[in-house]
Amino acid sequence: MIYKVIFIFIVITSLLSAQTNNTNSLTGKVIDSTSLLPISNVSVYLSGTTIGTVTDNNGAYRIEKIPAGKFELVISMIGYSPKIQQINFLMGSEKINKDYSLEPKAIEMAPILINDEHTSEWKSNLKTFKKYFLGQTDLSDECTIENQNEIILTRDSIDALRARCNSPLLIINHALGYNIECLLMQFYCNEKKNEWSVSYAPKFTDLKPVNEIELKQWQQNREDQYLNSLHRFLRALIKNKDVDYDYVIKFSGVRADSRFYGDPSKTLDSLFFKENILYQELSKSYILNFGMSLYEVQNLLTREQSFFQLPYGSAEIDQTGFPIDPFSIHVSGKFSEMGLANSLPMFYGEEQKE
Repeated sequence: MIYKVIFIFIVITSLLSAQTNNTNSLTGKVIDSTSLLPISNVSVYLSGTTIGTVTDNNGAYRIEKIPAGKFELVISMIGYSPKIQQINFLMGSEKINKDYSLEPKAIEMAPILINDEHTSEWKSNLKTFKKYFLGQTDLSDECTIENQNEIILTRDSIDALRARCNSPLLIINHALGYNIECLLMQFYCNEKKNEWSVSYAPKFTDLKPVNEIELKQWQQNREDQYLNSLHRFLRALIKNKDVDYDYVIKFSGVRADSRFYGDPSKTLDSLFFKENILYQELSKSYILNFGMSLYEVQNLLTREQSFFQLPYGSAEIDQTGFPIDPFSIHVSGKFSEMGLANSLPMFYGEEQKE
C-alpha cells in the first residue's frame, strides 16, 4: 500500500520545565523604529500559551509568572511588521528586560469587493483556507474567525492557494472555550498534490462559560482533543512512558521513488525507542533517530490511526512534546486532520498522567 504523506506544520516551540516555580518575569518597552516614539496596545505574548499582555501608553509591557524554558516571544501590532524572537529563562527567579522596535509597514489593500460582498472565487478559497487552517474535524465548524474578511487569498501559477493577513486573526473556539489571537506567518495549500503547510503563532485566552454545564463540556472536549493529539503522542514517546499501553507503533516502509517499501507488520518495541531516542542534557531535549521511514500509529485509547515520517531522518523534540523545528515531522491520517480548532495551549496536559 502506498501512503502519501500530508504536510502540516505549526510553529509553536517551547522548552518548559514542569518542576519549576513560575517566578520569572519579562519587562521592556516597544517603540516605533522610525519615530522612536513608544507604541501602545502592542500585543506581547509567548506563542502557544495563555501568557501575554499589551503595552501601555508609554509602550511599556510586563509579563510575570513565566516558567523556566525556551519560548517564542511575539510582538505584534497592526501597521507594523511583527517580530518573533526566541527567549530563554533559566531555572529559578529571573528578571529579563528587553526593549523592541517595530518597523512600520504599508497596509495591503483588502480583497476586492463587489456590491459589498466578496467574489465567489474568494469565498471558495476561504472555504479551502478554513479546511486546512482550522482542521478537518467537527470542531472546525465550532470556530469563528471574527475578521475573516481581512484575509488576503491568492492563487499562484500552479493554482496553489496562499493566504496572508495584515492583522492577527481573531478566532473564537466555541467547542474548546478559547479566544485565540493568531499571527498567521505562512499558509500554502496545493490540493492537487495533496500537500499543505501552515505556520502560526497563537495566544490563548479562556472564554467565560455561561454556566457550569458549558464549562464541563469544554473540559471534556479539551481532554478528547488531547487524547488524539500529536503533542500527546510525542510527549509519551520521548518520556517512553505509556507508549506500549496507549499506542501501537508499526514500521510501514522505507521511502524510495515516492513509494514506501517494507514489512508493515513490524511493531516497534521498547528496545527500539531506547536505542533511537537520545536525551540531550544541555538543551533538555530529545533526538528521534528514526530515519526517513514511514511509521503507523494506532491510538489504543481512541482507535484512531495516524502516520508520521521524519523527512530529515531525525527530529529534535523539546521536553514537553513539541518539535523544535516544526518542518521536521510530516504527518497524515488523524494527526493531519487537526488544525487550530483542535489546538490546546502548550501547558495543557502537564498535570495529566501520561
